[in-house]
Amino acid sequence: MTELRFHKFNFYLIPIVLSTFLVLSQVFGIVYFFVFDVELDIYEFFIDIPQNLILLIFPILLICYNVVIIDEKGFKRIAVLFPLIRKNVKWNKIKYYAKVTEVYKKRGQVNKIKALWLIDKKGHLIFRLKNDYQYKSERVFGIINKMTDTKALSIEVDNPYAIRSGFKKLKNEKNISQ
Repeated sequence: MTELRFHKFNFYLIPIVLSTFLVLSQVFGIVYFFVFDVELDIYEFFIDIPQNLILLIFPILLICYNVVIIDEKGFKRIAVLFPLIRKNVKWNKIKYYAKVTEVYKKRGQVNKIKALWLIDKKGHLIFRLKNDYQYKSERVFGIINKMTDTKALSIEVDNPYAIRSGFKKLKNEKNISQ
């Protein structure tokens, strides 16, 4: 069967992972102080020995690195470092797939991002792929057409933050063209 793989790097996870590491390092330092009665400074540990900082940065980069697989079972997004962290979407759950132009208006600037959205039967967004030049979007649409009998839509959505987060359904179908 046809299988399409491509790699994604999620830059938005870096602040979350770094802040989690900082909180855990502080908790570890406090627990170490109460158990062994010795003050441990994590930051000096990383500054004095730069190899330790490299050993910290490498797992952070691996956590943010994902592989997206499109095959006969559906769409999968798998984290490289922890393969248990994954998102699967099977073909029978998809009602629509849409070529979406996301319009973000911020401080007087208009930014447009093209993306592929997979929408379930309840109207929720279940999978989103930004349209990068790494993969050929026509190949992705060809695989979707081969595997399912869903409808293809073209949508333009203004500020889709709530839809992307799952707080809002895709109800406004006045700007949908089939």
